[in-house]
Amino acid sequence: MNNTDSLSHPAKQRFQQLSTQPRTSRNDTVRFKALDKWGNHYKVSKDHQDSLHYLSHELNTRIQKLERNQFRANTLIDSLREKSQFYRQALYKTIADYEKDFYKSKKIDLFQEPFIDSLIKMHQRRIETKIRRQEGQTQRNWTLFITSTLLLIISALALFLFSLQFKKRRAEANLQLAQERKEANARIIQTQEAERHRIAADLHDDLGGTLATTQRRFNDLQNHFIEADLAQDFNSLQALMRKSNTDLRRIAHNLMPPEFARIGMKNALEELVQNQPLQPTRFSFGVAGNVRNLSLDSELNAYRIVSELIENINKHAHASQASVQLIYFDSYLSITVEDDGTQNDSEKKEQTGIGIGMKSSRLRAEYMGASLRWEWNKGGTLVILDIPY
Repeated sequence: MNNTDSLSHPAKQRFQQLSTQPRTSRNDTVRFKALDKWGNHYKVSKDHQDSLHYLSHELNTRIQKLERNQFRANTLIDSLREKSQFYRQALYKTIADYEKDFYKSKKIDLFQEPFIDSLIKMHQRRIETKIRRQEGQTQRNWTLFITSTLLLIISALALFLFSLQFKKRRAEANLQLAQERKEANARIIQTQEAERHRIAADLHDDLGGTLATTQRRFNDLQNHFIEADLAQDFNSLQALMRKSNTDLRRIAHNLMPPEFARIGMKNALEELVQNQPLQPTRFSFGVAGNVRNLSLDSELNAYRIVSELIENINKHAHASQASVQLIYFDSYLSITVEDDGTQNDSEKKEQTGIGIGMKSSRLRAEYMGASLRWEWNKGGTLVILDIPY
């Protein structure tokens, strides 16, 4: 693209007029001023490419003028030498006609070789002075060009270094934020586990003991009443008491499976699935691949996530069949929980993100560095938990 395209229309016309006019000293001066003005204008506008173009154009024009002046000076010197030789011969011939030796001797001295040489040297000094001035101007232009280029390079380098430093600080801040988030998640999960332990112990020790004592007292009272009507009522109450004990053991077991560290996640999940009621949803359990143990912390968190998914199926899915599968791959464990439920969109939304349980599951997955995702279709819901080894 022509760099004059960025100029205004009058500036283009002036540039074209100067390009077509004969090269005279005045036109060269106008060109120098115009190029210098445009170069400084683009330099101030931070358009270093156009500024460099016009300053380079000005420098090339000055160099061309300098070369022309040098050629003219050399031509002038040669012309002066030829003219001096011609004038010398003419003077010798004229002076030979004079009769008076005094006038001849005095006048001839004015036109002898030293006088002509001094005249030539004077003109040479003037030309050399002019050349030195032009060389000085050229040197100043080159100095300005080199200085501008160096400043541009230094600015680009400083900007590059600043960008690297900014990216480094941002990466460090993101890393620190991720570390702090991971530590916060760990504290939350540890607090939840401690609270689960406490609640499970309280249910088993306190409420479990209370229910056992109540059942013994109830049996003692039943032995003192032999009426048929009362015996039937006692039997129904005793069944209710047994159900309360069963529910209590199931809740305590879900809060903290007994001997989880010994039996491991696979056996604990299998036992959890087998203890689910057959109605309204029938659960199945499967394992594929070579079984590998995870860290106790990861296995416990995975168990919590699957427990929450099973509870959501029982509450919201309206499913007749559900399955829990553990697939051991070479680099990660994939746990899938699938059901054929027909819950509506609002229930799906509640199941996947709004409930406290699902938020806790996402938090546990992030803490383990695992991925947790949901997939839906007309046949039901599939939840996939991928845990790297």
